[in-house]
Amino acid sequence: MSITKYQGCLLGALIGDCMGAPFEMSYFGRNGIKREIILNKLSKTLEKKESTFGYTDDSAMTKSVAHSLLKNNGFSRTDMARRFRDDYIKEPFRGYGGGVVSIFQQWNTKEITDDNVYLPSKHQFDGSGSFGNGAAMRVAPIPLFAKSPDQCIEIAQRAAQLTHYNKHGINGAILQALAIFHALQSKKDNFKVDEFLTYLKKQMKTIEKASKVKIGHHKNENENIEEYAKSENFSYCSQLEVIEKLISNENTDLKTVIEQIGHDISAMTAVPAAIISFLKNIDNGFEEVLYYAISLGGDTDTIASMACAIAGAFYGAQDIPKLWIEKCEDSDILVDMGEKLYQVHS
Repeated sequence: MSITKYQGCLLGALIGDCMGAPFEMSYFGRNGIKREIILNKLSKTLEKKESTFGYTDDSAMTKSVAHSLLKNNGFSRTDMARRFRDDYIKEPFRGYGGGVVSIFQQWNTKEITDDNVYLPSKHQFDGSGSFGNGAAMRVAPIPLFAKSPDQCIEIAQRAAQLTHYNKHGINGAILQALAIFHALQSKKDNFKVDEFLTYLKKQMKTIEKASKVKIGHHKNENENIEEYAKSENFSYCSQLEVIEKLISNENTDLKTVIEQIGHDISAMTAVPAAIISFLKNIDNGFEEVLYYAISLGGDTDTIASMACAIAGAFYGAQDIPKLWIEKCEDSDILVDMGEKLYQVHS
């Protein structure tokens, strides 16, 4: 594994966030966003000398995760929580969701300790916890830091629980972390989509069984993806099987992907959307992963951030257009973080 794959992962997360943000929540139709609309909108910033793409809460929290892991040489729940809170207080304009802001505000009323840090997220939404994609969107530094899949799973779970105590919110973060972990260790010349999905399904089957998920229940024909995602029958294992079928059909269009996978702010739709964006464009390069992720519409910045984090870990920073890197806010910081996370293993 080269340093460029570490830097590529974090740059991918940043670029997907920054370049996906202009489209966020603007397109929730089933037909997706046309490529010419994406290119025209992005070109306005890319072509102007002084213009840049700013990042959102996705990258703000990703940076906090990386800083905390490096500072503590591992996971510290209190340190990571303090960084989340303090970065929000410093820059509340980054687009944070109301649910996580509520947690930050509770953390700000008293000293954060090992005993109380998880309580706000655990009690949120009448005790069901959040199943949003916020834990998955910031997870990229964890598989870069982890030395094994088990450590990756453990840290992803514990970090997710700081703000997302719902099993699907947690498991979505784990799935995204494992996708990055596998992509980081994969080589372009012998990568196989079926092996990648088999790996993820095997891991998630164990994880979902442990969290008492009903594995094997698929969406029925009369049920839309949003209803299925929020039902008791939802399973990431089942959605990975759907991805496998959609990938095997070269003629699968955006409408079908959106109807079967989804594109909203839940982890249950956003994480699978990121994974299929990567896999469907595996032979087309980093740029096409970004364009495809945005073209799905919906929560474009988070889906693109997660898809490009996987892609960056797979292709490496050298395959990312230099102009894109230059145009995204704080890209130099993410490059430096990638180097430091690489040094953890060297």
